[in-house]
Amino acid sequence: MNTLSSATHPAVERLHIELIRKIPHSRRLQMVTSLIKTTRQLFTIPLKQGLKHNFGGNDYGK
Repeated sequence: MNTLSSATHPAVERLHIELIRKIPHSRRLQMVTSLIKTTRQLFTIPLKQGLKHNFGGNDYGK
C-alpha cells in the first residue's frame, strides 16, 4: 500500500490504519458523520459572514 502522506512515517501510518480497522463499523460511521457535520459547519461560517467560497470555479455565497 502506498503512503497517504509524505509527512507521516510509514510505520506510524500502518499503525494508524490498523487501529482504524479495529474500530467497529458503527463507530466508524459515527466518526464519518461527525466529520461531514463539522465540514458543513466550517463551510457555512464564511457564508453567514457574507464572504464567498470558490471551489473548482464555482462561487458560493454573495
